[in-house]
Amino acid sequence: MGLPEVYCSVCGASFGNPYDSLVDDPNTAYLVQGHTNHDFEVSKTRPPDIRNADVTFQWLHDAQLFGIPSSLETSEELKPVVYADMPAYKRTDEHPAFFGDPYCHYGEGNVFHLGGRTYPTHYPINNGDILFAMHSNCANIIKRVFVAKQDGVIAKDGLPTLRAYYDKLRQQCPGYVDEWWNIYWPHEYYGACDYWGYDEWEYAKGCQKFLVDPLHDKNLTAFVLEVLKPAQPREEAPLLLSKTSNRRTSGLDSLPTEIIDQVVALLPTASALSLRLVSSTFATRIQLTQRFFREQLLGGNLVPYLWDLDVKACRDMQQGVPEGEDPDWYWDWRQLTRYLNDVASIVEHDPDSSGIPRGFWNRCRLWLTVVEAEVW
Repeated sequence: MGLPEVYCSVCGASFGNPYDSLVDDPNTAYLVQGHTNHDFEVSKTRPPDIRNADVTFQWLHDAQLFGIPSSLETSEELKPVVYADMPAYKRTDEHPAFFGDPYCHYGEGNVFHLGGRTYPTHYPINNGDILFAMHSNCANIIKRVFVAKQDGVIAKDGLPTLRAYYDKLRQQCPGYVDEWWNIYWPHEYYGACDYWGYDEWEYAKGCQKFLVDPLHDKNLTAFVLEVLKPAQPREEAPLLLSKTSNRRTSGLDSLPTEIIDQVVALLPTASALSLRLVSSTFATRIQLTQRFFREQLLGGNLVPYLWDLDVKACRDMQQGVPEGEDPDWYWDWRQLTRYLNDVASIVEHDPDSSGIPRGFWNRCRLWLTVVEAEVW
């Protein structure tokens, strides 16, 4: 029995090459059917581009560390400490960062190799900082959450910045870390830690959904278009102010409707809703119709985790309506948006029985683990 395995502090999945242990076990060989050991080899530089690959586990190789930059200068010389004796946290003005270049990879126990040096993770160093180990794709999703906060797509309440997020992780870590330096956050990774073994991930029925690449899902667009249904009952186009109206307008109120539509499509949804309050004219011209929800959704302003959605395919679908129907009002974009925005409900459903693509389900799970850190 070797040193205990350490698991990703964001998704709860393992690091490293799973192929050999899987193919040798008749109970798990089906997980890698059609793959070769070469598919899972760790690159000496960086893993190959996986956007067009169909390798389930490739993303698990690429690791990063998350912490305060100065931590990298001191952590190599430090030994593990007992959390009860943890030094007082001396917060600095440094912004936390993600470290993965040159190539970072998992060693053994809670140790990672980065740039020719070794770094222990998930325990405090002399100033109270902690380095958190995670997959690069998990780090990417963390960044996207805080970009969405910065852009106003999601609320900034709770943890508005990456610094606030790091401080929360660092503050809560002592209460959830075990003797093997694995972190059992309150959400328990929505089931991933059920597969934690002492020195390796336990590949068993139901574990695959936690291991699929969350950053790229080629099945997302087909799934979204399958969920999109005709509106019941049909909406009618709103009555707008006539262009020949005698009402005197000035400033923004005088802009053509086409220009207002283009502006609204570029705004975060919260800003678009605020614009409706500027005047009664805007309240009339910016209506919460199927068209509004469609443009906000396809513009990335409503659901920030649909980055690989094929917008062109969605617009082509929009035009496919029965004769006599208006493409702007036929499809229920409002209901689609409501469904996709309920990330907690998506995660509650098993992707293998619900039809939710595994990669998208895993993405929603990780998104939820980040935003739920606010309520710990």
